[in-house]
Amino acid sequence: MASQLVLINGVPRIRKTSVIGPIYDETVTISTGGLTAGTLISLPNAGQYTNTNLEVFIDGQSAEPSVDYHYVGVAPRTQITFTKNLSEGTVIRFKIENYDVTIYNETMWIGVGGIPTGTNIALPNNRSYVGDDLKIYLNDELMVLGIDWNQTDSDPCSDIQMTFDLLEGDRLRFRIDH
Repeated sequence: MASQLVLINGVPRIRKTSVIGPIYDETVTISTGGLTAGTLISLPNAGQYTNTNLEVFIDGQSAEPSVDYHYVGVAPRTQITFTKNLSEGTVIRFKIENYDVTIYNETMWIGVGGIPTGTNIALPNNRSYVGDDLKIYLNDELMVLGIDWNQTDSDPCSDIQMTFDLLEGDRLRFRIDH
């Protein structure tokens, strides 16, 4: 296991990681005429991914699988399609961190009425986590354990509680990178 110095919301932190390969981080700028929804787009420089280790960003905003884009083919994959048209000049970032275990990356949309502060929220697909292995993003902003959210039990845990109300339409993304 190695340690990485990462910048999270402007704060340097040490993260334990079991990275077994380089980090792939490439961008593509959509050319003249834009990109029509459903058109195949290849990862630059022969990038390959499984469906759990690819992160896609559209003009700096995290894109969600099946909502913003679709995987194409079987692993190892080299292409995706977008679910909406992209205009000329849109910057697409592809990021792949080659960890030795499957990455957990699930999204929950907050429904009618929202979720009040302190309500137990179960991770999708009955997943559990240990401490700060879990990263939570609210509408693409990283939340901080102990400030924005709390564990509900001792490790391993499968629920969280937010320290503020979640509003209808908010998007929570849960991610475990190793």
